[in-house]
Formats: sequence, C-alpha cells, structure tokens
Amino acid sequence: MKFLRRDALWIYVLIICLAFPLATSLKCDGKTQKLVAKTMAQSIRSPGHPNNYEANDECTYIIHTELPSEEYMMQISVMELALSDPKGDCSDYLEIYEGDKASGTLLERLCGESGGEFKSHSSTVTLYFKSDDSFEDKGYTVFYQMVKYASHLCMEKADNPIIIGLEPMYKAFHGSNTLPK
Repeated sequence: MKFLRRDALWIYVLIICLAFPLATSLKCDGKTQKLVAKTMAQSIRSPGHPNNYEANDECTYIIHTELPSEEYMMQISVMELALSDPKGDCSDYLEIYEGDKASGTLLERLCGESGGEFKSHSSTVTLYFKSDDSFEDKGYTVFYQMVKYASHLCMEKADNPIIIGLEPMYKAFHGSNTLPK
C-alpha cells in the first residue's frame, strides 16, 4: 500500500510541474530580455535565485501582451521579494514601468521585502532590477500575465478576491488563495 501512495505522489508532482513550470531565472548580462505575457501566469526570478543575486547586477525585462488589444491588461504580482536594503536607501531595487523605461510611467519602485500586485493598462510593462556593490540578497519572484478587463474589474469588486489564474502559485507562497486585506 505504501508503494502505491508514493507512486501517486510522484504522479501528482509530475502533473503539477507540467501544468505550472518552474519560474525562469534569467541571467543579467546587460542585455534587455523580451518576454510575451499570455493568459496563463508565467514567472521570472532574479539571477541566481534561490541563491543571492550578484553585486552590480542590472536587468531589464520588457513584457508584451500576447494579444495587443484594448480588451487585455497586464497583471504583475511580486510574490517574493528580498532585496538588500541595509541603510533604508533602496540601493538594490526592482522598478515596474507601464510601457518602457525610457518613456513609460513608473508604477512602483520596490526594495527591502515589500512586494505587491500591480496592474497596467498598457500592453507593455518593463521590469528593471539594479543592485549596488555592497550587499546581496535572494532577490525576487515575479508572476506576470495578461487578463481581460472584465475579470480584473470583477476581481477588484469581490468581497473575498482571489488572484485569477495564479491560485495554486499564490497559495503555495502564502498558504491561502485570498489576498490580504
């Protein structure tokens, strides 16, 4: 009987891994990474994650929606954030722009351990990560996806909202499907 339980567990793990691929840890090499957001959540991890990122790293990720349309918006969820901030001056940070970094609007500059969820009405979002030469930390895990405007509006107006399409990932990190109030 134990043998069957163990096999069932491995089958379950295999199904989960195929359904929800592991987050991508892209190497920072000074080049801009171009990514395409789809209706299923995808993710990015800081270089070296789950180990510390390197000193003087600089990464730019430009994320476009798969279907450039006025029906969709971009949803960015920073589920895990650990950026070195020993002096409280945000010397290592992750910036989220609506549009591109050069001409877009800065939605948020994150440092320390304060993550969050952000929505962009643009079909393009830019993530920009910068670390200084002093201390390093674990970094970040960011989920991104395109969502229809209607589902976004329903999600914000619900009494007990859940992150649409991210429920299993969110629950794995936070132990619940509901957003904190």
